[in-house]
Amino acid sequence: MYFSQLIELQGMMERELAALRRALTPPSVPLKCPDDNELASRLSECAVDERLHARCVERIRDLEYALRRIERLDYGLCEACGERIPFPRLLASPAVRLCVDCQQARERESFSPFATGPARRPCAGRFRGGPCGGAAGVGAPGQRVS
Repeated sequence: MYFSQLIELQGMMERELAALRRALTPPSVPLKCPDDNELASRLSECAVDERLHARCVERIRDLEYALRRIERLDYGLCEACGERIPFPRLLASPAVRLCVDCQQARERESFSPFATGPARRPCAGRFRGGPCGGAAGVGAPGQRVS
């Protein structure tokens, strides 16, 4: 990556970070409402605000981390394989940590029917049976099924 490209990306991240920090306000909880319907509506809006706030905080952390990587001189390298991340990918998402191949591999792993932990499939646990909530009697490879 050229120095001018790095400076461009750093400037983009610093501007976005400043804008996010200005816009970041903690969600407020309604204290008084004229009726239960209004309260329910406001609480629903508050839940959306909380999710947006959490995303904003996460984005700030990602950008701060990317800026620290620039200082450490390892920005633009895939954290999984160490290869260079192409400039167009960094330009599209400056805080990206993985190259396309490693990102795709991680996404395939996270949607594996036998994945466990926080990266499990979204349907996990809905149905009784196997470790990913599959049909009864279907378990992980090598798992004895009774």
